[in-house]
Parts: sequence; structure tokens; C-alpha cells
Amino acid sequence: MDASTGRNAAALVIGTTLVIVGIVLFVAQITGAEVFGLLWPLFVILPGVVLLAVALSGTGAIAALIFPGAVLTTVGLVLLYQRLTGHWESWAYAWTLVVPTSIGIAMMIYGVREGKIRTGRRGVMTAGIGLVLFLVLLVLFEFVLNISGRFSGEATGIVGGALLVAAGLIVLGLSALRPRRRAR
Repeated sequence: MDASTGRNAAALVIGTTLVIVGIVLFVAQITGAEVFGLLWPLFVILPGVVLLAVALSGTGAIAALIFPGAVLTTVGLVLLYQRLTGHWESWAYAWTLVVPTSIGIAMMIYGVREGKIRTGRRGVMTAGIGLVLFLVLLVLFEFVLNISGRFSGEATGIVGGALLVAAGLIVLGLSALRPRRRAR
């Protein structure tokens, strides 16, 4: 794909997004619908999705937009979850889904698309570390400290234990993926 094709695809994605958002704002204004009170995280998600779409439509510098796109989209999705559930305390561990997990996923995609195998491998490691951090901190904050008051009873020990097993399996899997260095 040449640069002009990437620019045209980026313009198409951005232009279409602006038209859709404009129509939604127009309809909400005319109907008096309170659309954004509940769905304000879409103001974070939509720019992230636009950046992801632009990144996936190009190469080189345009493809690198996958990184801010992944971060914005993930932050927006976490905020949407928190807004819909009222579980704001989850930010104590949900940040690990933003950094390093979303960055690692973006590195994997970028590495594959750009033919940068090392970047893709580092992305797998980074995303895996992020998932392990998420699971360990989730267990600590929700099942041990119970910061949100949502989790109690016998099931929490079972679920917490299962999450730690999952985290351990991810660590073992990542360890198996690491290239071995020969002894000299």
C-alpha cells in the first residue's frame, strides 16, 4: 500500500466517524434524548477506534498510530465498564489492561503487520505480563482486601485461587516462549 492509499483510507475513516458522531449529536439535540449521560466513555473509545482503523489502513508512521489507538480504546472500555456497573474501585488493578497489556497487544499486531518479529514477540511478553499483573492485583484488591465490598464468601477463595492459577499458567507459558540462549 502506498502513502496516498493510506492517507485516503485514513481520511475515509476519520470523515465517516465525524459524520456519524455529528448525526448522533444532531438527533440527540432534536429529540432531547440524554444519550451521553450514560455513554460518555464513547468520547474516549471513538477516537481510539478511529486511530486503530487508521493504523490498520497504513504502514510505517501511520501504522504506529496503533499504540495511542490501543491505549485510548482500552481506557474507554474500562471507563465504560465502570460507568455501567459503578465499579470505579476496579481502577486499582484495571490500569494494567491499559499499560502494559494494550501496548503489548498493539506491539503484537504492529510487529506482524510490519514484519518485525522481535516487536511481535516483545508484544506477547508485554501483554502477558500485563495480564498477570491484572489477575494478581484483581485477587489482591477484590478477594483479599475487598476494596469494592462486592466479593465475599466461600466462592471468593475458589475464584481467587483459580485466577492465581491462570496467572501462574500465563507466566509458565511466557517462560516457554522465551528464546533460550546457548551457554558459551
